[in-house]
Amino acid sequence: MKKLSIIVCMFALMGCAGAQQSIIKMSETDVQNVEAMKESACNLLKTWPFYSGLIREALADRISELPQRAVRAMDKLDKLAKELKPTDYQLGESLGARVNMLSEIVMQALKMVAPDVFTILQGVL
Repeated sequence: MKKLSIIVCMFALMGCAGAQQSIIKMSETDVQNVEAMKESACNLLKTWPFYSGLIREALADRISELPQRAVRAMDKLDKLAKELKPTDYQLGESLGARVNMLSEIVMQALKMVAPDVFTILQGVL
């Protein structure tokens, strides 16, 4: 019985060690993913002034037709793009603002071009 208890404890300890290694590996992958996203955010902020100018000039007076959430996201990106050395938080904000802007614009475009898509999706979801 004592040998069985020792064997069970050994397997339990080995399982814990395996779980620890999995958790460590997962956290290392998360760090790598965040570093890649930060680099992407920096690159996207560098190109944002060009796209902001393009969108604003192309829409001109019609920019008011965009959802306010999209315009606020564009304004936020304009401000963040002026930062010489954005913090990690600001890089995260910039990606979040870009997601908000694009999702609002895509939703508006779908409502204008293919309003039936929402009716179909409501039936599916």
